[in-house]
Amino acid sequence: MFYAYETVEHTVAYLWGFQRAVDLLLAPLSLAREEKAAVLRARGWKVTSVGPQHFMLDRGWSSEAIIDELICIEIDKIGLLLEKVGAE
Repeated sequence: MFYAYETVEHTVAYLWGFQRAVDLLLAPLSLAREEKAAVLRARGWKVTSVGPQHFMLDRGWSSEAIIDELICIEIDKIGLLLEKVGAE
């Protein structure tokens, strides 16, 4: 996947749109809210309505590190979705 955005704000918006597209395309199989929250918890993040990027900023992470982590979180969600699809 090619990703050209360099700001956290653009990344959050992009990944939100990506998540919506996946949810719409795979509606019957999409991850439940609790399954998505479990991915965040497994990576050590508190689950809030605004996402984990604010905690990363508070810890002094660079924009590049935050973007990398947000993409890794999304990859983990996709992996969980693929496991779910394979189980059905």
